Amino acid sequence: MTSLTGEELPPNARRAARAYRLSFSLMQNGIVVPVRFNYEHIRPSNTILTTICETNGENGDPIVGFNRTAIYNVVPGPGYFEIWLEINSGQPIWVRIDALVIR
Repeated sequence: MTSLTGEELPPNARRAARAYRLSFSLMQNGIVVPVRFNYEHIRPSNTILTTICETNGENGDPIVGFNRTAIYNVVPGPGYFEIWLEINSGQPIWVRIDALVIR
């Protein structure tokens, strides 16, 4: 399992919701992999909405690329949330995951 930690956005987020963004490069050919995001404010009772998109490079703008990406099974836990991530690409691509955590 891969564990990643990103930066909280925005710094003045309200107490009822927090937004997180993480960009990274990954190549998977149709394999679904679990990825854990570690954030101290997350609780098992939170609702988490996630999106994934391809970007035009590290910290780049979102694009509609030629690669299929998907997120499955978003599960919050104490201090983390876990997703199953699928990327279908023959070469490494940059992706961005955004998460909205609602208490």
